[in-house]
Amino acid sequence: MIAVLLSITALAWDGDCLYVARPGGVDVYRDGKLVGALGDDRRAVMALAVHGRRVAEGGGRAGEKGEVRVWEGGKLLFRLEAHTDIVYRLAWSADGTKLFSAGGDHRVGVIDVAAGRAEEFLEGHTGPVLALACRGDVLVSAGADRTIRVWKDRKLVRTIANHGDAVHALAFSPDGRYLASGSADRTVRVWQPEIGRLVRIVRGHEGAVTDLAWTEKHLVSASSDGLVRLIAPDDVTIEKVHEGHGDWVHAVCPAGDLLYSGAASGPLRSWR
Repeated sequence: MIAVLLSITALAWDGDCLYVARPGGVDVYRDGKLVGALGDDRRAVMALAVHGRRVAEGGGRAGEKGEVRVWEGGKLLFRLEAHTDIVYRLAWSADGTKLFSAGGDHRVGVIDVAAGRAEEFLEGHTGPVLALACRGDVLVSAGADRTIRVWKDRKLVRTIANHGDAVHALAFSPDGRYLASGSADRTVRVWQPEIGRLVRIVRGHEGAVTDLAWTEKHLVSASSDGLVRLIAPDDVTIEKVHEGHGDWVHAVCPAGDLLYSGAASGPLRSWR
C-alpha cells in the first residue's frame, strides 16, 4: 500500500515506474517510493497511457478544453489542446507513431506524435467518448451513448449496441482475440470485436464497471462499489474480490507480479 491520499484517476506502468494521475498532476513511483512528478503545474489528469519510455496524459476542463501531453524521460515533448471538452482516455498505436484520444466532445482524436498535432478526428459517437483500446490496426471506442465502435484503418466497420448504460472501459486480452467492455449497467462483456460476437456476460458487480485490465491469469475489473474483482479469463466466474477500497475504484493496473488499484479516496493499493 502506498499512502496517496488524494483521488486517483488513472494508473500506468512502463515496466520500471508506476505513474499515478490525480487532480493535481502525475506522480512517479519506483519500487513503491515516490521519485518525482511529471511537470510542476497543477492540472486535472484523467487518462494515462505508456509506450516504451513515453508517457501520455489526458485531461483538461469539462466543457472548455481537452488537453494531451506527451513526456519522455520526464521531459515534456509536446502539449496539445486536442478537444473542446475533457479527454477521458488515451491509447497508443502499436508502433507508437499515433496517439488516440477519447474526448468529451464526442470525438476520437488521431494525434501524430512526431508532429505533435491532431491530424484527424473520428466521429460517430453521440455522447462523450469514455473508453479506448487499440490492437494492431483495430481501434475500439466506447462511451456515454452505450455503443462500442470498431474502427479499422480509421474507418468505422462495426457498431455494437448491447450495453444498457454508458461504457466506461475497454481492454483487449493479451492474445488480442477478445475485447472486454465494462459498463455502468454493472456488467463486463467479452467480445470478438471484429465480428461483433458476444462471447459472455459477467454479472455480480454492484456498481458501474469503471476500468478493466488483463493479466496472465485474470480479467480484472474496477467498480464504483469499491471492489476489485479477479475474473476467470475463459468463463464468468469471479474468482477473487479485493475489498480494500471504501470508495469508487477508478483504475487498475498490472505491474509485474503486482496489481495496483486507485480509488476516489484513500491510498493506492497493491495486491499479489
